[in-house]
Amino acid sequence: MSSFINIISCYCQKSLLYIKGDGIIKNFIVNIGSLFKNIFLFLFGDFDFLIKAILVLMCLDYITGVCKAFIKKKVNSSVGAKGIIKKVVYLCIITVSVLLDHLLNVNGGLRTLIIVSFIFNEILSILENSNEIGIKVPTVLYKSIKQLIKKEKNNSKK
Repeated sequence: MSSFINIISCYCQKSLLYIKGDGIIKNFIVNIGSLFKNIFLFLFGDFDFLIKAILVLMCLDYITGVCKAFIKKKVNSSVGAKGIIKKVVYLCIITVSVLLDHLLNVNGGLRTLIIVSFIFNEILSILENSNEIGIKVPTVLYKSIKQLIKKEKNNSKK
């Protein structure tokens, strides 16, 4: 269990001490919080660095994409919706990898591989968006990410 999720649970439980009444509402809110926590852990495995990184990078990619659209004066809600759908599908694929990990009993190896590949894609997209906005991205960084993606694709074909 991740320390972040434990901190949130403890905070919710402590803040509920201030709710007056017979405890029905308090118990309901605690149970709802526990339900969401358990659903999250079931779908995405642990709330570890990889899942935090992919979630942060997804947000950054979306933000840089919106910034690029505003600067290029090509704001389009369908393009933005497509970006959000892409992120949702990433999360669905991560969930499938978690389930396959459990079915194949490989202790998170597949989940790690999937999330790392998505992390590389998100970083590359952020760098491309930044470059199109006019921010000079060091060539070494851009080339190294592309090389890692190429290396990962060659390893996944084997």
